[in-house]
Amino acid sequence: MKSDEGALQRIYSKKAQKRIGFLDDYAWSIKAQIQLFDVTQDESWLLSARRTADYVISNFFSEETKLFYYSAHHHTIPVTRKTEIHDHVMPSSNAVMIESLQWLSILFESERYRTIVTAALEKIVSQMYQGIQSYGAWFSLLQQKQTGYYTVLISGSAAQENKRQIDKTFRPNVMALIAQKESQLPIMQDKIVGKENRLQVCTETTCLMPVQTVEEALSFMK
Repeated sequence: MKSDEGALQRIYSKKAQKRIGFLDDYAWSIKAQIQLFDVTQDESWLLSARRTADYVISNFFSEETKLFYYSAHHHTIPVTRKTEIHDHVMPSSNAVMIESLQWLSILFESERYRTIVTAALEKIVSQMYQGIQSYGAWFSLLQQKQTGYYTVLISGSAAQENKRQIDKTFRPNVMALIAQKESQLPIMQDKIVGKENRLQVCTETTCLMPVQTVEEALSFMK
């Protein structure tokens, strides 16, 4: 359950006591909303993910450590506030949050998100070699960052099928987007939308010339 201000509650029931959410609740919620956008191409999921991310930055982020506290600034229950960075059976809440901000920084062309991601990864790199087994999700993030993130803007009558073909390759550093005329996403602005089948591969900084086949688009990506 999410309040109008963006705060999540761990329990929502008329009979049960409501409990305020922690960082992992927010991080996994944001990641799920990004994935729902990827599957449905419904931008409302992505806009909701951005609102939740902005709430987390305002209420959990530490300017001193460049990471996120596990509890919000206004959460009075913990005696001391911890920062969860070690991955175990599940990725740490900070790793999940940074992964989501990485995608949001690309889709919304947000320098603010990009700065947080860069600072967090620089912070973690200095610690991770002290216990490699506790930083699995972080290593995955670093690998994808070094390989490069790609978006593929797809238009034309075969857009749905072309997206399905790209999704089948399962590349965690790639997201295929179907171009929409009235998109609210900065990454979609000034892109060609029409009946002709086009696939335009973009990195974090530039877009390549459009091509007409999935095979051509995939050849641009590592």
